[in-house]
Amino acid sequence: PDVRPTKTGDGQVTANNNIPAAATSDAITLDLSRGVWDKFRMFRSHMFTVTGDSWTQLSSSRLLCLGAQTSVDRLYELTELVTNWSGPMSIAVFVPDIELGIALRYIQYLRGCHPAIRSQVSFHLIYPRDHPGVREVALDEVVGSLDCKQPKQVLQFMLDTREKDMMTWRTSYSYPQNLLRNLVKAGCQTNYTYIPDIDMVPTPGMDLRLETFLAKDQELGNCTKCAFVIPTYEISTEAGRLPANKTELVSYIGDKKARQFHQAVYSINQKSSDLKRWEKIPETDNIETAYKIEKYIFKYEPLYVARGDTPPFDERFIGFGMTRNTQVYEMYVAGYSFHLLNNAFTSHWGFQSYSTRPVWRAKQMEENNGKFDEFAKEVSPIFTKECVVQNSMFLLCSCQRTTMQIHTTC
Repeated sequence: PDVRPTKTGDGQVTANNNIPAAATSDAITLDLSRGVWDKFRMFRSHMFTVTGDSWTQLSSSRLLCLGAQTSVDRLYELTELVTNWSGPMSIAVFVPDIELGIALRYIQYLRGCHPAIRSQVSFHLIYPRDHPGVREVALDEVVGSLDCKQPKQVLQFMLDTREKDMMTWRTSYSYPQNLLRNLVKAGCQTNYTYIPDIDMVPTPGMDLRLETFLAKDQELGNCTKCAFVIPTYEISTEAGRLPANKTELVSYIGDKKARQFHQAVYSINQKSSDLKRWEKIPETDNIETAYKIEKYIFKYEPLYVARGDTPPFDERFIGFGMTRNTQVYEMYVAGYSFHLLNNAFTSHWGFQSYSTRPVWRAKQMEENNGKFDEFAKEVSPIFTKECVVQNSMFLLCSCQRTTMQIHTTC
């Protein structure tokens, strides 16, 4: 096919633009009868559908694993993510209907084109009960002829095989992101996990500096209930490239080419992190703790590195709204402390705005907000603390550490 680029992939690719001949025969097999249901029997997962060639070695030699979730239409983002991560990566992909078949062919393409993906990444595939995965899709004859330097365009070519009837329900179908986060976390075999979204890119070398930091933390005392927070920033598409370090990021902020993630659409997202303070701390060679977060603000949802035994993400929240922040709230109630790291951060392409968000997303957020009261009543008893929900607007929590009033619509 004539697949023309608008932007080439950023990851390392094979010398030849086309997939190596040996890789084209490396088809991925999947036995659909061996899928595992979630606890609500709404979604079926196939863990380790594909395992990275160096997965076992990396998982035993590294302290930290990156786990990310995505729908199949964003899977091309992996080519940029893997560029700045040399450790094990656990990736969950949501694949209803023929998107399962598309994902299998596209993963085959990615593994053939990108040695790092073939080596480091293990894939887990998930589809819903009402739209079960379909393996058969007429793409086998073209997989070996697709251009390795055009991952986004190749994926779009594959996605175009979906029928219009499918798209009437697919576009607004509720995405089970918390289930997928739990699966990638469970897939990680290391002591520590880092769970960003697939389009949140670490800085070059951040993974190795985190390894050094975590090894030192273990030597000094191994805080079992510490979450090490990594700030996230939106980067303007006018910037040309992502900032390579904190000094560049601060320069981008001054030039209005970068800003805090969700600053315009959900400012409370990272408010507890006090990133204005973080931005003033000069860059150093090593990653260290910059400061401890003293004031928890409800609906805080940072990205963080922590031990793998943190509370799971609550899977009743499906679609957008109340996904990350409910899990962080459980951590807070359980006694976790949050610490900002001095030099680490991730970048997300593009400035977010309400104008780019569809109507169906707001509806999903409203539905998830309606589930909050039930969630709030359960959380404190789990961790032997008293919480009383007065009404749908206010939550009063009396905990061993503090008494706080939380406004659920901040």
